[in-house]
Amino acid sequence: MSGCMPAMPRITRRTERHEKHPENVRGWREGFDDTRAGTIAASVEFRFTKRLHDATTAHETGLFRYVSRTPGGSSVEQILHFEALLVKKDGWKILMEFQKSLAAQAEWASAGSGSDLANSLK
Repeated sequence: MSGCMPAMPRITRRTERHEKHPENVRGWREGFDDTRAGTIAASVEFRFTKRLHDATTAHETGLFRYVSRTPGGSSVEQILHFEALLVKKDGWKILMEFQKSLAAQAEWASAGSGSDLANSLK
């Protein structure tokens, strides 16, 4: 995950866990490999509800929607409330991600239009 710092912690209230980047990526490895091989397709969208930033640091609050699809057409969708702390160092890098809770489709719809994190801060 090129947009993350090597020791980025991910905190999730859903499972009451705190994991450092290498630990949480190990659990995602199969999904990364399947996506790379074309076995599944995955997408992520962001909608921000609060954004605080200057030229080198940012704190983002909002929702993200992750969808994965198998070749057979079945899909899994998750929408989560999140907060992230970023720094600009060779591009924007996530220092910390806090997955706060699951969100409803109505919350996603009311959060406004989608935004691509890579293009949101320049």
